[in-house]
Amino acid sequence: MLGVAVRFGVARYPRGLAEWRIVTVAALIQNVVPFAFLAWGEERVTSSLASVLNASTPLWTAAFAAAFLAGERLDLRRAVGLLLGITGVVLIAEPWRAGGGHVLGEVACLGAAAMYGVGFVYTSRFISGKVPPMTAAVGQVTSGAIVATAIALVTTATSSSATHVDPHIVASMLTLGAVGTGLAYIMFFDLIETAGPTVASTVTFATPFVGVLLGLIVLGERVGWNVAYGGAIAIAGILAVRRRIAVAEPAEVGA
Repeated sequence: MLGVAVRFGVARYPRGLAEWRIVTVAALIQNVVPFAFLAWGEERVTSSLASVLNASTPLWTAAFAAAFLAGERLDLRRAVGLLLGITGVVLIAEPWRAGGGHVLGEVACLGAAAMYGVGFVYTSRFISGKVPPMTAAVGQVTSGAIVATAIALVTTATSSSATHVDPHIVASMLTLGAVGTGLAYIMFFDLIETAGPTVASTVTFATPFVGVLLGLIVLGERVGWNVAYGGAIAIAGILAVRRRIAVAEPAEVGA
């Protein structure tokens, strides 16, 4: 998707070592590490639960933004929202439940969400206004693909398991790469420049609805009371940490 944009002159690759360094760090934070965490975690938890935990991204973003970005400080409303969000996440994860394997999977999904939070703040601080959004998207996905491929080759070569290529898996990866990453990141960088990292990250509150619905319909997964109630509380917290965007009033005619 992004390669096509470059081919037709809609976007360009980063220029110079400085731009490539910035987008490569972003790729590690927002692509390589969280994708690995999610892939590992989703082998141990349901897709519905993973989607709900991934929706905690705005809570992590608000916390990191408050610590490292001017103008993103926590007021009372945001602080209460963070507490609500944390409460919801705890209800979802049920750390008191027996079964360490599931808990580790949940921690991995939360780790991915935390990395996304770091990524939103990093993008706002080092990319927005410095690297064009389309260039940042192309550079980040390209460098992330290179790093991830190198890691995959090394782990495959050192693994004792037999490797095989499944056409369905390849097709799924291509679809996720073109739509879920390529197209999504074009919109991602533009949204951060327009609305800021905390507000931009709140788009993920739609993730649990889609994830749970698809899990129920496609995979026949069951959703426990803790996921439903915890998700509702977490979303309430997410909405509370959103920064209100001031909309300019249209100028009066003849003024």
